[in-house]
Amino acid sequence: MSAFKQFLAKDTKIVPFTVNKDFTFNSSEFSSSVADTGTYKEFVGIDRFQGTNLSGSLFETATDPTTGAISTQYQRQVYDSVKELYYSNFISSSWGDINTAIPTQEISGSIHTPSYYNYLSSTLTASRHFPTASGAHISVTSIPSKLFGEYIQPKSFDFKYTDSSSAVLQIWDDGEGNLYSSGSYAFYSGSVFTSQSSAYYSGVTGPIGPPDLYSTLEFLNPGLTIPSGYVLTSIDWLGTSGYSPFYEVGTGILDSVTDPTILATIGVSLGQMLASDVGQFYFDISAGEDVGGEIRFTFQSSSFEGSGSISANENVGNIIYEHGMAIFTNQGLPLTNLTIHPNVTCSFKSAFTIYETQYKCTVRESEFNFSLNPSISSGSTAYSSSNGTFYTPSEFLYDYATGSYFSPYISTIGLYDDDQNLLAVAKLAQPIQSSHTTDTTILVNLDL
Repeated sequence: MSAFKQFLAKDTKIVPFTVNKDFTFNSSEFSSSVADTGTYKEFVGIDRFQGTNLSGSLFETATDPTTGAISTQYQRQVYDSVKELYYSNFISSSWGDINTAIPTQEISGSIHTPSYYNYLSSTLTASRHFPTASGAHISVTSIPSKLFGEYIQPKSFDFKYTDSSSAVLQIWDDGEGNLYSSGSYAFYSGSVFTSQSSAYYSGVTGPIGPPDLYSTLEFLNPGLTIPSGYVLTSIDWLGTSGYSPFYEVGTGILDSVTDPTILATIGVSLGQMLASDVGQFYFDISAGEDVGGEIRFTFQSSSFEGSGSISANENVGNIIYEHGMAIFTNQGLPLTNLTIHPNVTCSFKSAFTIYETQYKCTVRESEFNFSLNPSISSGSTAYSSSNGTFYTPSEFLYDYATGSYFSPYISTIGLYDDDQNLLAVAKLAQPIQSSHTTDTTILVNLDL
């Protein structure tokens, strides 16, 4: 059984407060594959983009370079979009308030306004640096709003990059929208890209064995060529029986060829696969033959990142907390590697506003001093009618319920709408006894 009391406007108070959650992801968790369906990786979606200030004003979809691991964007458009949204007021002057960074325009009357807002995260005098030289790069790490909520909590962003020499570059935000390096860092590196192709051995034609200078290696699948921009770095015999057709004087049969001189000779024409022994190397099947065996060709191309250095506490870019965008603009950074390298970790705190409604449930000294629970009556009274027999609580109460000292205990509070539909139930940790002399107030907090 229950008793009801109407809330007044003064009994309800809505208080907003912000909650935060820590996130840390390494690059292997940024994006998902089909195998990650149903796991947390499916819902991460952190992407990295490289922006480039390309020469020429024409945008060509067929030739302009692209970027992005999850979604594909054009590097030219990434650069132009970041410049327009976040740095347009800081091109001619990187230091100043928003209405002094560039010459203002008089729209109407005597009021001067800046061209763009640029999403400043601080009331301090802004300092933003953006590279404008031809071919300049920027790197953008984009965190989706489903992770950061309403904004990234200031002073929570931490980005770490470990290069091939195990040197660590750590970048953090200062709480005012600026990104700084936590310590000094220097690099001199290059990126190596590998491509592999396979062919299946058919046999050797032409003279066999020394002192013959040339032999021709035949394939079951002809037409093998070196990819553009690559060089041949190794040939590996993957046959399951017989012997490799590669032979080096003084060494014997080879399962792997890595000698640059020999590879350069072979790589002159992979279509013919002519090998010159020059007293050292040639093709040979005299020791046995495994027709159909697989031969794997490995090609590599080097893309030099360059060199650079960053001082401790040097500004390296900006973070737009409201958009989840970390923008690295310092040209002393290995920007290409920050965009594509796997050895990176990104940490941050999300921010989300929860609205807590507080209901003030006041029981005055003259209210709720009697219980409707049938357990306080001495029994039930039968009542018969044409509809049947019903049992109601007896009018005779137990002695403990008739004295002036009797006060029931409150254990549960229910919140109802205007139609008396139960919406929420609040359980007390332990029942409390209502008072005959003072008001009893219970605060119910409901977070939505």
